[in-house]
Order: sequence, then structure tokens, then C-alpha cells
Amino acid sequence: MKLVASVAICLSSLLLLISAPILISCSVMFLIFYHFSLFGFASPMFPTLPSSLTISGSLNVVFGFLGPVFLSRPDSRFCTALLLVLRIIFFVNSVFLGYVCWMANELRTFILLDINTSVNTREVLENYHQDKMFRQDWDRLQQEYFCCGALNFYNGFMDWRNYPFGLNNSVPDSCCVVETPGCGAGALEATITSKPTIFTDGCLTIVQRKLENEVVNILLVLTAILAVNVISSLVISLVSLHVRKRQVKENPEEVMGKGTQRSLITTRVGSRFKTPKKSASKRTADQEAVENCHRFPIPPNGSYLAVPDPYTTKLTSTV
Repeated sequence: MKLVASVAICLSSLLLLISAPILISCSVMFLIFYHFSLFGFASPMFPTLPSSLTISGSLNVVFGFLGPVFLSRPDSRFCTALLLVLRIIFFVNSVFLGYVCWMANELRTFILLDINTSVNTREVLENYHQDKMFRQDWDRLQQEYFCCGALNFYNGFMDWRNYPFGLNNSVPDSCCVVETPGCGAGALEATITSKPTIFTDGCLTIVQRKLENEVVNILLVLTAILAVNVISSLVISLVSLHVRKRQVKENPEEVMGKGTQRSLITTRVGSRFKTPKKSASKRTADQEAVENCHRFPIPPNGSYLAVPDPYTTKLTSTV
């Protein structure tokens, strides 16, 4: 049984260590190659998932090395308390990994349901003129995904015509194939009548296609890896608790410290270690007789011999 517990803890720790670089790599990929930080307008899960994956990967590195510690025997109360705290932290880590796993699966479902139907494009384009931070993010999105506007292939740039830029027959400079100051001025009409100098596909349409073709499968693999991490962390927490109980059962004085074995045994009421309570000493009839002899003094003339009755404790006189 001890061998099985050791193998379970070591294998779970190894799985945590192996998965750590995968989680961190996916986090970096989502931020650098897919620019999840720019999709906050669609769902807050996009910018939250990469940071959660980074935290999960970092924790897996730490917990992967700490897992085998539970196989050691604590030699002091401090070590015992420390292992208890670590066990609680492992359980909390399992809960956090479960949350990240749920988030990855929810984001995958959100993408499959089509981002275009979940985003109010009118509100997005209005925010471009009202929110400076959002404008910077949207300009980066148009530059990174080579798109302009919101929806549809080939004519996504026409979404700007009903907004301040479009009223001037213009689009944001970030729509230009070669971005220069003022390059978007008059680009709407020029793109319709001649060779386009701006991107023509809508950003949400491009993003949806890219996420469906590439990110959905990555999120599916991530969900499976995170599910394995949840199980591994729980295995370490629960198996270490079982190992601890066996250590206490086999050698409580060594595990808990000297002088605690008796208190440990006496407190386990109902178990086979229960010590019998001290009861009043059972005196035999002869013991009571001896006690009564000392209780009744012998007369000076010796005419009486104290013979105690073991049941009535009365004296019987003899001549």
C-alpha cells in the first residue's frame, strides 16, 4: 500500500511538472500570436485566460517539486503543521485549476457559437471615437489581423461609412496596407473605384475564422491537460492524507512527538487503542478482613480475638 501511495504521488508530481511549460507556452502564444488582450470587448475571458494559464503553470512547477515531500516523516510539530498547510494549498490549487479548465472550455464554446452574433458592432465602432484606450486596441487589432471595419469579407471597411470617419469618406489610418499619417483620408471611395490601398475584410469575421480554425483545437487540448492537472493535484492532496494517517497509526510517538502517544491513544474512544478507565479497586474479602482488624483494637487482657466477618464486618468474641 505504501508503494502504491508513493507511485501515485510521484507520478502526479511528474504530470504537474510536464504540464507547466505547456500552460505557460499557450499563455504566451495567446498573447503574442493571437492577441487575446485585444478581445476584451467580446468577452472578458479572452484577456483573463492567458494570465490564469501563466499562474497555473508557475504553481505547477512549485507543487511538482513539493509533491514528494509528503512521503517524508515529520520530525517535529512544526513540520507536521507545515505539511498540513501544504496539503490545504494543494487542494486550493486543484480548485483554481478546475476554474481555469472551465474557462478554457467556456471560451471554446463561445468561439464556436460565433463571436459575430455576440458582439454589438455598432457599439464597438462608436466606442472607437469615445474611448481612447479602446481606439488604441482596435487600431492594433486592425494592424495585426490585416482587417478594417467589423463584419464580412471584402467589404468590411464599409462599416465605417455611418460613423464620423465615413462621413468624411475616410477610415482610420490603421486600415491602410502601408500605414502613414492621414493615409485613411478619402480611402472609402478610392477603394470602391480603384485598387484598394486599405484592408477590406471585417475584423470580427477574420478573427472568428482564425479562432475557429486554430484556437478551438488548442483550447480542447488545454482543457484535457487542465483536467489531468486537477486530478493530479487532488491525488497528491488525498493520498498524502492517507500516508499521514498510516504513519500515525504505525508509530504515533515518532510522528507526533514524545509524550503524545498516551494522549493520542486515550482520546481515540471506540477504537481498539482505547485504554480502559481506572475503576475502583476490587477488594477481596480477605483484604477487607485485614483492614477491619486494624479498625477494631484488641483489648489489653486479650480476652477478645477480633475475627472480622467479611460480609457484616462485625466482631466475634472468643474466650
